Amino acid sequence: MNMDFFHGNKKVIRLIGCGGGGCKVTHDIAREHINGIEFYAINTDAQDLINTKVDKKILIGFNKTQGLGAGGLIKTGEQAAVEDELKINSAVAGSDVVFIICALGGGNSGAAPIIAKAAKKAGALTIAMVTLPFNSAGTFNKTNAETIFYRLLDETDTTIAVPLDIFKVAALDEPIETLFTLVAKNIFTHMIRNTQKIIAKTGSSIPDFNHNRALIEEMMDKSIIKGCSC
Repeated sequence: MNMDFFHGNKKVIRLIGCGGGGCKVTHDIAREHINGIEFYAINTDAQDLINTKVDKKILIGFNKTQGLGAGGLIKTGEQAAVEDELKINSAVAGSDVVFIICALGGGNSGAAPIIAKAAKKAGALTIAMVTLPFNSAGTFNKTNAETIFYRLLDETDTTIAVPLDIFKVAALDEPIETLFTLVAKNIFTHMIRNTQKIIAKTGSSIPDFNHNRALIEEMMDKSIIKGCSC
């Protein structure tokens, strides 16, 4: 048996954390030591990137933000991604599956649809896994989240939204940051592992990856609430 054939047909799966929340969750998932995943962090905040331990880090929008973050403005996050679109295109090039993790509501979430569009253009199955802010976050954050959520629906194959409020009752004693990380990491790790299982079960040597794509999308559709409660 020619093992080089199977090695050459190994699917490229990349997990991209976008913004502070997305990068934090990606950092935590990377510590789970999931084989076969390349981990990326994309952020306008240079300090956050320094603290994020993943394979590759991309600082975007330095001319716009000087590495100090998007200031809660999704337009700034979008402009930062456009400024460094070539870096983003390079990060997703050659991917078969791209997961984008983002906490919607903050300014960096404006970059998520740009990343998704680049991944789709590169031919990857593009899956956004996002959290929606707590109702207590206020109108501004919720409006930001809703805007980006609907843009992601247009730019991805599947967008999975997890409203954090549905978990709040179950963990009243936990700080909000801890709750967010636990929920996002556990749910999104489960989704990633299931995707890997589908690819492994059908075989990486299958010439037509569309079969895998259909199975993965069906699994995503059945797994979690998809929709915006904003």
